[in-house]
Amino acid sequence: GATSPPTGTTSQPTGTTAGDKSTVTLTPSALDFGNQAVKGTSAVQTITLKNGGKTEVGKLAFTVDGTDKKDFELDKKSTTCKTTLAAGADCKVGLIFKPTAAAAKSATLTVKSDAAGSPNTAALKGTGIVEQATVTLTPSALDFGNQAVKADSAVQTITVKNDGKAELDKLAFTVDGTDKKDFEIDKKATTCKTK
Repeated sequence: GATSPPTGTTSQPTGTTAGDKSTVTLTPSALDFGNQAVKGTSAVQTITLKNGGKTEVGKLAFTVDGTDKKDFELDKKSTTCKTTLAAGADCKVGLIFKPTAAAAKSATLTVKSDAAGSPNTAALKGTGIVEQATVTLTPSALDFGNQAVKADSAVQTITVKNDGKAELDKLAFTVDGTDKKDFEIDKKATTCKTK
């Protein structure tokens, strides 16, 4: 019975050494970039890596994997993580979403290291959308009042405004209706460009 405690004591350091192995956690474990215009770039979002162990984490490497990996990128400017991470320390990995098509997109941030439980992963998702142009005309009607026959009235203007989030192209202006011959577009006063 007297020899049992030393045996237990001898095995304890081995257990402690195993417990000292570095561990990496990712916070948050998922990023949702929401809606983003196709071919546009989202704001940067970050994931924090924490070394919860008592030894340095080495061989850190970061990749974006999965079906839509081309739609997500590591952002070097906001990424503070290097190839090692000291015990108890943390660092950040920045990511951006750049959808190439209008659809729901998903990928995975994979973090490989020599820490226990490697690799660590975080889910990435976002939706590519096609932005629309929205046209408003102000005012919505013009009244030229009484005008002498075969004489030109004073010019009146309508403002064309794009309230949408996409460029307005293929602009074309026409005068239609029963009396269309009595009205014409004044090119000198028109500042709208057509493409």
